[in-house]
Amino acid sequence: MSGGMAQRVETAVDAGAAVLLGGALLFATSKLGLPLLLAAGWAMLAFLLCFWLLRSLDPKHSGYLIGDFAVATFQPDPPELLLDDAAAGGDSRVVRLFDPSAAPPAAPPDASQALYDALAKLRRSLR
Repeated sequence: MSGGMAQRVETAVDAGAAVLLGGALLFATSKLGLPLLLAAGWAMLAFLLCFWLLRSLDPKHSGYLIGDFAVATFQPDPPELLLDDAAAGGDSRVVRLFDPSAAPPAAPPDASQALYDALAKLRRSLR
């Protein structure tokens, strides 16, 4: 960020903080029952003092030093790994995703009758 842009951002942040303080003081003094003109005067005084104080603070350093570095180029790995299902033996820990013989076993038996009986028993016990 250029020096002029950084200075404008810092001024805007300082002004925003001072506006928030002035607005909070205006709200608080108006809730205390002070006349609006007096509350606005206190809020303006708080804004000006806060803004002056924030602008008078001097940062210890104006930026961070960044070391030199070289941009590296991307080098993809030459060969890709290919999984050969035929080379996997019976004791292999390789998961065969598309092996038709490794399909899950037949569907579990239909348990709808057992569920119906259990619900009927529950209904009888609630009566």
